[in-house]
This record gives sequence, C-alpha cells and structure tokens, in this order.
Amino acid sequence: MTEERNALVIMRGQPLHNGHAGLIRTAKAQCGRVTIGLGSTQLSGVVRHPLTAEQRIDMLWATLGPELMQDIRIIPLQDINSLDDTDDWARYVLGKIAKQKLPEPTDYFTGSMVDAKWYFTSFAGPNDEVVKNGNETVFVRGGKRLHIIDRTMTGFPPAEELRSLIELRDPDWKQYVPEAIHEMIEEGYPAHLRVALRGTSFPENPPEGLAFIREDMTPPTRFEFRRDRWNKVRVENASKFR
Repeated sequence: MTEERNALVIMRGQPLHNGHAGLIRTAKAQCGRVTIGLGSTQLSGVVRHPLTAEQRIDMLWATLGPELMQDIRIIPLQDINSLDDTDDWARYVLGKIAKQKLPEPTDYFTGSMVDAKWYFTSFAGPNDEVVKNGNETVFVRGGKRLHIIDRTMTGFPPAEELRSLIELRDPDWKQYVPEAIHEMIEEGYPAHLRVALRGTSFPENPPEGLAFIREDMTPPTRFEFRRDRWNKVRVENASKFR
C-alpha cells in the first residue's frame, strides 16, 4: 500500500452489489485512501433510482465496515447533463473533491472503458502507457493512473438486472449483493416499485406504496397502501402497479 496515492471510484450503488464492493476494496488495497463519488443523489423512489443517498451510504458502511471505511470518504454528486465529448463531468467531480479539501485523486478505478472515457484527460487513457494484469488494465500518464477492472469478467449482472430481480421479488438477487445489506434492501426498497403481493387478507404493517391483490374478491382486486389506509386502484390506473 502506498499512502501517497489516492483513489477515486464513482458509483450510483442502485443497489450496492459485490462488484462495487470488490472495486472499492481493490482501490483501497492499491492506494490506501479512497474517495467514493455517489452519483445521482438528487433522485430516489423512481425507476432506475430507487434508493436514497442516505440508504446507499448506510449500505456502504454496513458492507465495508468501520475499519475499511477509515480512509474512505464519500461525496454526493448530482447529474449535470454533461455531453459525451466534453470533460465537464470530470471537472465537476474533481471540483467537488477540491472544495471539500480532500486529497487530489491520483488513480481512477472503474469497471469498463465506457465509464472510463470521462476521465481520460484528467488521468490517463488509451494513448498512454498500458499495463495489463489479469482482468485489470492500467493506463499510466506521469503520476496519474486509470484502472479498468473488466466487469464483464466478474460474472455480476448489470445493476438494471439486479433491480429487476428485486422488483419481481426474485430471491436470486441476493447472490450478487453483500449479505450484510439484504435486510436493508428488503425493508428499504420502495414498495411502489415492486410487484404486488397477493393473498386473501391485507398484510400487517404494510410499507407506504405497497400494491396488494385481493384474490378472494371477484374479480381479484388491486389495492395500494397510501396514507395509512388501503385504497382500491381504479381499473384504468391498475397498470401502474405491477
């Protein structure tokens, strides 16, 4: 471990999965200090952005633990609608780090070339020295390094597929997510984004937004829990609640 090196990892963590955790641990092992940029913190409770920034930060702490988190700092990032052919996003991220007086990153870690392209100017890229080590490719320019740990070789599905499994209530998602946060996801994932539960009596203590299909009614009727009561969903609106 070299104390003079400072890693940067950018992620949304919707949800945090074993691939994210592995990338952070690799960055920590190689650099000692890590800044995690948590993306799209202005969004939550909607498609593609189900979890709040606070939930995602709690999941990082629960997964990595206090000892590993000692030299890890988290900065919230918001979408700025930067264009693909500009360095606006990288300048925004590095500017946020500088404003918080955190160490300037020397190394950027990511899982794909697509994600890396935003940082070629600020760190290094395909036109620079290349070092390969298994599924890790490192571009080197002076004191800057850009690390790509190919996520296609890890066997982890994209976050979109994980969210789909969670929303369909398919327990297979658990094999890709740290066990320490399984309960946090089950309890904290927005109920209105998940498929309706089914049965002949309403669940006790339902979360806000839960959709439920009463199978003892003719025809089976869809309800939604809002403002401390079950509300029947009109037929024309039923498609909103899968």
